[in-house]
Amino acid sequence: MANTDKDTLQKYKNQFFKFMKKNNILPDYLKNLENGIFEEKDFSKFQEKYFITDYIDTAFVWAETAQGYDFWYKINRKWNNSIRKRQNSVRSENKSQFFEFLRARGILSVYLKNFKKDLWKADFGGFQKKYFKENYINAAFDWGKTDQGSIFWSEINELWRVELLRGKLKNKNQPKYIFNSTKGENNV
Repeated sequence: MANTDKDTLQKYKNQFFKFMKKNNILPDYLKNLENGIFEEKDFSKFQEKYFITDYIDTAFVWAETAQGYDFWYKINRKWNNSIRKRQNSVRSENKSQFFEFLRARGILSVYLKNFKKDLWKADFGGFQKKYFKENYINAAFDWGKTDQGSIFWSEINELWRVELLRGKLKNKNQPKYIFNSTKGENNV
């Protein structure tokens, strides 16, 4: 979970359950979670491992439920849209945190160079409106078309998600990733 303190988890649980009750689907959701193929069957334990944006799309296989794939797709989209509206107030903080993460690894300029404004027809602020902070790397550009390559960006993306899960940045102790374009390999 992006923030593992108990107050935040309880706040997220209340917010999510309120949404599910409002849409008359909380019992169905909990039953599907319990009967699903994944390890975590209890919501409180489940939510400790996943971002608030993943509460529906990682809980169970939608197509294997009585409600079906289309139903859960629509609910997941509605849920994420409701979260996105609440995120407006934290975008500036997210951008600072993300840029600090990239700067600490010496790759802010590389990221911004690869970031394709023309693809999104917006600057980074416009990009932020469309994507959650967990997706600032994996949705920004086609990794395979960069000088650094897919493996490099996959590793950076994983580091970013780990930092979000920890709920804090540890910039001073993190290795800088350096791409050696002449050798075509990533170095730590």
